[in-house]
Amino acid sequence: MAGTDTTTEWTERIVGLDRLWSLTRGSPEVRIAILDGPPERNAIAGALAQSGVVEHGTHVHSIVSGSRDGGVVGIAPQCSALSIPIFSAEDGGDVCTQARLAEAICSALDAGANIINISAAQQAGALTLSDELRNALQAASARDVLVVAATGNHGTASDTLPAAAPGMLAVGAHDESGQPLLSSNWGPNQRTQGLIATGEDVPGACVGGGVCRASGSSFATAAV
Repeated sequence: MAGTDTTTEWTERIVGLDRLWSLTRGSPEVRIAILDGPPERNAIAGALAQSGVVEHGTHVHSIVSGSRDGGVVGIAPQCSALSIPIFSAEDGGDVCTQARLAEAICSALDAGANIINISAAQQAGALTLSDELRNALQAASARDVLVVAATGNHGTASDTLPAAAPGMLAVGAHDESGQPLLSSNWGPNQRTQGLIATGEDVPGACVGGGVCRASGSSFATAAV
């Protein structure tokens, strides 16, 4: 499904985006690794799709890299988007262990990612960070790779992983008036190394075509 133009909505949601877009829509030399569910191939133009379909992954990918041909306008469609699935349809689409996440981060680094987007959150404090995941995040920091992670949507003031891990850019969600969503987690570590972004009824590509809307820190993270 082609032609659903969300350009005006994005420029209203993100202050200064219209000016940024007048200069650039991204560059193929900038590689953004999206650690999420695999997107549907036909829903998003420009993303490297893997096998399987997960609605969450399709939506998140399209916010970053969607083109008009794919049914929704993404924020940086001319950047190179790399899909590294951490969820799958087989496991229900919502399970991601720290070991799987660490492996995905290492894969993103091996692929030359400049930015890593993680729209996933586990209810656990920084003290429960595994050595495997800690090492992967430290490797990203050593290569000057920005890792952006969702705070999660459990509606608590407690930290989650990986957003609360050292060196992360944690992202919570706000509504159309700029107020934090009640569902968006915002723990103490996240408050010291994070921000909130547009996360209510965020437009994105639907599995099967068209534009869907969803709320939460996952979609705010993709916007960041």
